[in-house]
Amino acid sequence: MVEVRELDSTLEVILVSGLQKNFTLQEVIIIIEEEGAQVVSANYSTIDDMMFYTIRAQVKITRLGVDASRVNLRLQKLVS
Repeated sequence: MVEVRELDSTLEVILVSGLQKNFTLQEVIIIIEEEGAQVVSANYSTIDDMMFYTIRAQVKITRLGVDASRVNLRLQKLVS
């Protein structure tokens, strides 16, 4: 599951995956930063056989913004 929320100049990304994930947190951060945001915090937790990631980022150039739907699409492709 991937959820991307955009609030003003802040982007929040929530990822949920199984422990047998086929991606790294670094890959997720690279996508977010390529799309124009700077990651300011990244947290994860494990519950049973699931990994939960929460990533917060600031838009680098406020007037240009970040296309949250594009971030979502790229992350969906990564985690599937």
